Amino acid sequence: MNKLITKDKYEIVPGRPSIVTNAVVKKLEHALRRGASITEACSYAEISRQVFYYHMHVDEDFFDTMCIARDSLKLNALENIYYAIQEGDLRASMWYLSKWVPFDISQREAEIKDYRKTEEFAHNLYKTLEIEMLAS
Repeated sequence: MNKLITKDKYEIVPGRPSIVTNAVVKKLEHALRRGASITEACSYAEISRQVFYYHMHVDEDFFDTMCIARDSLKLNALENIYYAIQEGDLRASMWYLSKWVPFDISQREAEIKDYRKTEEFAHNLYKTLEIEMLAS
């Protein structure tokens, strides 16, 4: 019997031993936390992308660990920007506004258009019902 290692626990599984060991998971995590692509992380951990994606699909703990690792660098960068803005860094504030405010505005405009479509639909429906009630 072979042992599949996931998150410091052993599970007895029949068949060939898994290539994804704790050491491989740590290498993948290490690379992804530093901004490596999936291909680069797999190369560093000496596994194929197919094995990586297979484990992403079948192992929930592996999936969660890899997602957290991939997002950690972005979250650290956002935290740095947050602290720079809190300290009064005008350039960081301007950069943040240039990147995020246009997105917020376009999202609000889309919501307003949807609201207007809904409002117009309701108004037309009311007119139709009013005409039908007068006709009967």
